[in-house]
Amino acid sequence: MSQSSSSSSSSRGSSSSSNSNTITTTTVTTTTKKRGFRLPNFALLPLPKTKKNKKQGSDSVPIETVRKLLMGTIDPVDLARQILPPKDLAAVVRYSSAPYRPKLDLRSHNIITAEDVLFVGLTYVGFDGSRQDIRDEMNRERFCSFFKLCPEGILDAYRYFSEHSEEEGDIMEFRFFLIALNFLKLYDTEHVLSGRWRLDEETLRKQIWKTLWQIQRHFPTLIYFDPSEWDAAQVHLITVDTVNYNVNEQRSDPVGKFERWYNHKSNSAGVKYEMALPLCLERQTCVWSRGPFPAGDPAVAHDGCLFRGGTVKQKKSEWDPESLYNAIPDGRKAIGDSLYGGMPEKCTVAKKGHNKVTRDLIKRAKAREERYHGHTKEFHVLQGRFRHGSSADDALLKHKTVVDSIHVLMHFELEHRPMFDFP
Repeated sequence: MSQSSSSSSSSRGSSSSSNSNTITTTTVTTTTKKRGFRLPNFALLPLPKTKKNKKQGSDSVPIETVRKLLMGTIDPVDLARQILPPKDLAAVVRYSSAPYRPKLDLRSHNIITAEDVLFVGLTYVGFDGSRQDIRDEMNRERFCSFFKLCPEGILDAYRYFSEHSEEEGDIMEFRFFLIALNFLKLYDTEHVLSGRWRLDEETLRKQIWKTLWQIQRHFPTLIYFDPSEWDAAQVHLITVDTVNYNVNEQRSDPVGKFERWYNHKSNSAGVKYEMALPLCLERQTCVWSRGPFPAGDPAVAHDGCLFRGGTVKQKKSEWDPESLYNAIPDGRKAIGDSLYGGMPEKCTVAKKGHNKVTRDLIKRAKAREERYHGHTKEFHVLQGRFRHGSSADDALLKHKTVVDSIHVLMHFELEHRPMFDFP
């Protein structure tokens, strides 16, 4: 009786030991088929025969075989030939013959080249390595549809921000930089961004605006108007125009047709900016941006009023000393549309007396200005209605942060895609 009992317990012990040292075939298959998993071709060791697990009723592989598989001493294809059915074996062979792409650690963000930016950005938004094995033009189109800027422009911008960070603890993380660009380009809600970037809404909200403030910090350094940069013989330095953006109506200040927030271009609430682009200068980016102002404010409703810094009824001595009119030196001029016609000493507009060459030059200069405004509105945060801001003052502050950041980003973008070379 005792011998039978000991024999039975010994049998149970061996069975338990066998179960603890085995792993099911399904587990092995899942591990070997994981995306990005690839083993080197080391010298192959003899493969042990599979054992039958009586309790589970399926083939099992010893844990030692799994260890050698993970260590790279066993070829996964040879192992699959022994333990997998033909249908699964075909999938393993097809995957093993695909071109090898080393897996990039997205959390370390070791960004060195524009190709790294392209690969990391596309991977974050759902185009992993296997979906990037297409023509480069399509990858770049996909990338720009999520981030607007080209990979080269993003790389230059990120390097500049990293090198010019004011505080050591204020270094911009590349992932949050991409998230901020994605926010500006598509202007998705926090819930949509949370699903795409695998972060909670509060973290996204905090990091997006922190990153935008970090970008805005470089606005005075990169976006400036210095007449001494032009040759002394150059008369026309810049083109000037205003652009309107839509915003939410402010509850404390209802919008009517003649109220201060009224935007006549969209028949709704809006804000206005004055912008200027350089002529005959190496850098093509914006050199002047002033705003935001409520679009219907009588002091800025007319483009000429904003340019000179005062209304027609005011004396010249009462005009704003910080206006663009006063920033342009005597003897120098800007080029504008017909709304700037009352100030010939500082702004040239097209007139009937001009010859065809002059008219074509003015037309081309104004078209270039409008094209730049159009590129700012390709960021959906400015294309639609700006919804951020808990009050009128907060909305203006955040809108200025967005516009200043876009000017800074376009400074790097135009280095690689000049104004008239945009697709």
